[in-house]
Amino acid sequence: MALETLDTLTFDNSTWESIYDTTARTVSARQIEPIGPELAPLGTPFRSYDVGFVLQQYRADQDRITLTSIGNKPWVEVTVDANYYQTVCDLAGQADVVGDTVTLTATSSHPPIQYMANGGNYSAQTVYPGQLPGNHVARFKDAAGCEITRNYTIANPEPVENPDGLLIDEFGPVNGETYKLYYKVTPAGRIIVVRHSPNRQGELATVTVAERGRENGELVGEGFCEGTTRVEFRSTTGSPFLVISTIANSPSCGFEVVPLLSIDSVDPFAPTGPAPANGSVDVWTSGGKPPIKAYVAGVTAADLTLTDGMGTIAAPPGLYTVQVADSSTPALRAFREFRIPPYVAPIIGCDDEEASNYNPLATQRDNSLCVYTSRWRSLWPSLPIDVVVQDEVATTYVTAELYAGLIPGHPHEADRPLVFVTTLRATISPRTAVARFDVAPYLRPLMGALGSDGVRRLDINSPTAFSDDLYTYYRLKVGAKTIESGYVLNAALADLSLHTTSPVPLTPFGKMLPFWPGYSFPLSVLNFTGLGRYAFVTEVDPGEYEELGVHGVFMPCPTHGLPVRWVSPEGGYGYWVFAGKHQYGDDISDGATYTEAGTGEQRYSSPGVARRTVQVSTGPFRGRELVEGLRTLRRSPQVWYQPGGVGSEWVPVVVNRGAFPAYREGQTRYEFSVSFTEAAPQYTQGQ
Repeated sequence: MALETLDTLTFDNSTWESIYDTTARTVSARQIEPIGPELAPLGTPFRSYDVGFVLQQYRADQDRITLTSIGNKPWVEVTVDANYYQTVCDLAGQADVVGDTVTLTATSSHPPIQYMANGGNYSAQTVYPGQLPGNHVARFKDAAGCEITRNYTIANPEPVENPDGLLIDEFGPVNGETYKLYYKVTPAGRIIVVRHSPNRQGELATVTVAERGRENGELVGEGFCEGTTRVEFRSTTGSPFLVISTIANSPSCGFEVVPLLSIDSVDPFAPTGPAPANGSVDVWTSGGKPPIKAYVAGVTAADLTLTDGMGTIAAPPGLYTVQVADSSTPALRAFREFRIPPYVAPIIGCDDEEASNYNPLATQRDNSLCVYTSRWRSLWPSLPIDVVVQDEVATTYVTAELYAGLIPGHPHEADRPLVFVTTLRATISPRTAVARFDVAPYLRPLMGALGSDGVRRLDINSPTAFSDDLYTYYRLKVGAKTIESGYVLNAALADLSLHTTSPVPLTPFGKMLPFWPGYSFPLSVLNFTGLGRYAFVTEVDPGEYEELGVHGVFMPCPTHGLPVRWVSPEGGYGYWVFAGKHQYGDDISDGATYTEAGTGEQRYSSPGVARRTVQVSTGPFRGRELVEGLRTLRRSPQVWYQPGGVGSEWVPVVVNRGAFPAYREGQTRYEFSVSFTEAAPQYTQGQ
């Protein structure tokens, strides 16, 4: 699939692009501002051209593609004229001769037809009188560009009864005598016979230019053809007053000029199997007079007639010489040496770099053998990638290039294409000869929604917070070699590899989800396509939970409900509606330190971080899945709450402390209490 932006249109409330898919030959519209749900365009966009203006027109194979502006979405219309460019020539013509006049007629399914007789330019003229004796060529051309030729012959004039020959010129009177000049072919050759009348005195040896009536060297008449020889006459003031000039093998008399015969290329191919299978050679020629024939000593029993200058000759592996000859007399010839390589058994394998069994040495592609095991890694621990150094040249570090985005062909590739991120350098361990790259710090800033300032931020208020913001694809390359590739998920778990075609719910509660009346939250699901080659995260509605094997558990309605979301270690988000009176305080004052529950690290409180503290609890509940899922709140890298209730903005918080009891067999009731502090929004993930 190849996409091309045709135009950008700015309306009163939004900006749109017209996108042309050159493969499918379709146009679609995409809203680029504002980011979010599509708006109905308002107003009339400014365009430097009118509706109906042809933006592009090009040829695709035998079709003509025309892109024209229109007044409604997607604002560009595609017109495909199938088989517009003619490839099969059905032009037929003939030349009919009567006396010295030739009449040309032709038929074609692609009129109009143009004609040309005996040189000149193409025109609509079909009748050409006054043609000279000899062989001529007529040409025909139709509107599709097809061109053919037809030969015709104008016969020599009937023999003149006058034994002196063919009258060419006359002049006089000179001294009372009129001179007539005749052309005659004798056994001795071509001559000029001079006759004058009333023949009262002898023939003059010379005359003046004025008496001759022509300049010396002036062409007399148009000349004519004797076979393929052109005969012309030029005036002179000395007897016999005409000079005969001839042009042998004249194209104007139908002589065909044969271009030099040459072998343009010889392409040998190895056998496709072991002996006795033969290899082959493709011979390409140009020039010469057809038909062209080829011969290889010891291989071809008879000459091979080439078709349009091309032919294929089968032969076992070895060194040979091919000879080609045309039909001229004598024949034009050309020679070329070539070698057919021996059979080499193919290495059949998968040549897709993204496949788990990619074989860079494969000489015969069979991507039906490709196996895709989607490599998924956690975003929040370090992402160590080891490179074993095999270069004999002593070095102290290895340089690698990191790419991130979405793999070509991915359903969301257009929104986040795979791009170069940075060049990394890792020191080589002198003991193990291994260089270790940690790509996590470079991938975390690429996670989340793209803001207007060009940076990404994990923001629960983003419209794509539950889908595109949760993952990205990465590729680490050392030189041209891909060291590792896969997907990173917004999760705090250890590395995981998934190979399944079934959707995987991303929730810390496993197959059981808590529900509270009046509160709702979406569920993120990890999906796979292309047998695991592509992966993406989607948002599903509660009506689809049963198909995923997820069951809901309705919780008691909390007092003073306070919704809280957090990044789930399993990927996606956890969700709980806490209960209890919200207790606000400033027990963590500016300049004080405190221990964060999620990481166990000491943090420093500053005016930009400390806001207010909130103490809430879950109230009693039961269920192992709920207990274990809620405990992940303690080690979540990012937490939000909704101080304004359902529908209000989600505000990031830091978990200060909390009672997170473990699940115990036989225990049926649990209650968690949590304290957290509002935190300033961050432009990289985490707090």
